[in-house]
Amino acid sequence: MSEITFTGMDELLRRLEQIGEQAEAVKKTALEEGVEVIRAEIESNTKRSNINHDHMADGIITNIKDDKAVIGPGIEYFHAHFLEFGTSKMAAQPFMGPSFERKKEAAKEKMAEVIRRELGL
Repeated sequence: MSEITFTGMDELLRRLEQIGEQAEAVKKTALEEGVEVIRAEIESNTKRSNINHDHMADGIITNIKDDKAVIGPGIEYFHAHFLEFGTSKMAAQPFMGPSFERKKEAAKEKMAEVIRRELGL
């Protein structure tokens, strides 16, 4: 009869239990930091005028709930939708979609980095 001995199993099980307890906080932190990468890119690609007042770029917000994140202009900048997708009389001038596409991989990398950092991996 063969016998296999595992060493360090108690430590591994203890670490897995700790990870389970930390998972929600780590997930939230990773999502927040990943979303910030995309939010910053959208903000930097949003047009600003030379007039000294609030601009749409100042109103790019994030909302994280459960496992989902929404990034975009706040309610006071509802007209951003018209710029992004156009209207019957105005061509689209997309800034959110292209920003997302440019930074989605960087956001994933940032999230992975946060998870590794927070879990000590």
